[in-house]
Amino acid sequence: MSAYIIVNCNIKDAEKFAEYGSKAGATFAPYGGKLIKRGKLQGTLSGTPGASVTAVFEFSDADAVQAWYQSDDYQALLPLRSEACDMNISVYVD
Repeated sequence: MSAYIIVNCNIKDAEKFAEYGSKAGATFAPYGGKLIKRGKLQGTLSGTPGASVTAVFEFSDADAVQAWYQSDDYQALLPLRSEACDMNISVYVD
């Protein structure tokens, strides 16, 4: 059963966000994670505006997501992530 993470964030520091993104991207491969789609908010048709950037990543299963998130490599990036943006990460399975 595939698992997906939906990442929604509002950028606080564009330079630090770029650094975080390049470093975080390298942490996915050992856990089979791959970027499916990334986009910037263009507008809101209904409701409260959402995050400025959203990305979707696919993993083989929820265990792989947990292993990636708890990995030392990703956990080391959390202080940089906090400086770069406000982020929500949700896990979905099909």
